Amino acid sequence: MPISAEALRADADLMAQPVSRYYTEILCGPGGTANAAVADGAVHVSWYPQTGEPRKLLLDHALSLLRRGNYRQADPILQSLLARFPDDPQVLYNYGMMLSDQRQAEPAARLLQHLAEIAPEHSHGWTAPGVALSRAGQRPEAVRAFQRALEIDPANAYAARNATAIISETNPAEARPLFEKAVAVLKDDQQTLAGLRHLHVEPWPQG
Repeated sequence: MPISAEALRADADLMAQPVSRYYTEILCGPGGTANAAVADGAVHVSWYPQTGEPRKLLLDHALSLLRRGNYRQADPILQSLLARFPDDPQVLYNYGMMLSDQRQAEPAARLLQHLAEIAPEHSHGWTAPGVALSRAGQRPEAVRAFQRALEIDPANAYAARNATAIISETNPAEARPLFEKAVAVLKDDQQTLAGLRHLHVEPWPQG
């Protein structure tokens, strides 16, 4: 709106207009009917899908926004899903990783730790907190999380790649088999290939 932020904050009724429009537009993506209103200092949002399961529709929409890098619009959807489904592994994983990507280490770690607690056999549920721990500078703890992910799923190339990135700093020989595992799965991943070039200075053995 062509109006100053100060003017909006000073007029609750005027503020309600852009806030309501903002949430209504966010919820237009998955279809259905959305309504938003501001009352008593809170935003009250309702959404009714035309067809389909509401949780899946909203989560799919949030994931579509995340793939496009639109964290601003994905955040309130994931936050709402978390409030409604606090033990949903998909919600915890994707919201936790989004916060981690935004360098919000502490809230990301809390969500991803909860995911590890309620879904201990979820391999990516250990990879995700490993990434968050690494970004928070807790590298030994991060390696342990990646190793646990690989115990559950030895083919988890993302866990292997991230563990290798840390281990290779001090022990390239130990990192090599993990990198080989990651490269076998992520053949076209530029980050993995760049790490491989950095790690290996000798030709790979043939055969």
